[in-house]
This record gives sequence, structure tokens and C-alpha cells, in this order.
Amino acid sequence: MKGGEQTMKEARLLKRKVDISGTVSIFGQKCHAPSLLDHIGETVHILESADKWILFTDQEQFIACLAR
Repeated sequence: MKGGEQTMKEARLLKRKVDISGTVSIFGQKCHAPSLLDHIGETVHILESADKWILFTDQEQFIACLAR
């Protein structure tokens, strides 16, 4: 379990707005997932870990998981 605890400490929570094309910009990198098209204009939460970004809504509804 100790490794899992360390991973959670390294994770960061970000917020980004979904643009008209269904993409979010994360540290200058444009990221797109088809499921983001349902959230155009909304601010989504992004849980950043060492190898992926997990996107979800304010209501904690899963949107996508993207490799970094």
C-alpha cells in the first residue's frame, strides 16, 4: 500500500475549460477525447498522476482517462 500512498501524494488536481472543439489544454498540450464533446464550455477537473490524466465533472462523473 505504501507505493499507492506515494502515488496519491504526487497526484495534482487541475481545472480546465473545454473549448469549442472538445479539447482541453494541459500545460500547453491540447488533449482531446470524444467524450469531451458533451462538455463544451464547461470546466472539468483533471487528476494528474505520473502517467495519465483522469478527467471528470464537478459532480465527479468520469469523462476520460488520457495517457500523458
